[in-house]
Amino acid sequence: MFDSLMKEHLENYKECSPIRRILIGDENKTIQFAEALKDRGILVPPSMFPSVEKGKAILRGVLSAVHSEGQIRELAKQINEIIKGV
Repeated sequence: MFDSLMKEHLENYKECSPIRRILIGDENKTIQFAEALKDRGILVPPSMFPSVEKGKAILRGVLSAVHSEGQIRELAKQINEIIKGV
């Protein structure tokens, strides 16, 4: 479900992994987006060089079976709003 809500931003769309890589690219924006999500009560840490390729900074989300459908939808909504600058 998360993949379908985030596919334009996911670096690993439809991969079988609980770790979802939301590609931002710019390291400063990635840090800003992670902080904005944290301010909204959502922890999605940034990952950047040297952990990922230079210029391909990501937000590193981890989903689990204990997350409800509502939580996953809200996470996708919040990330999309921040990326779009809402």
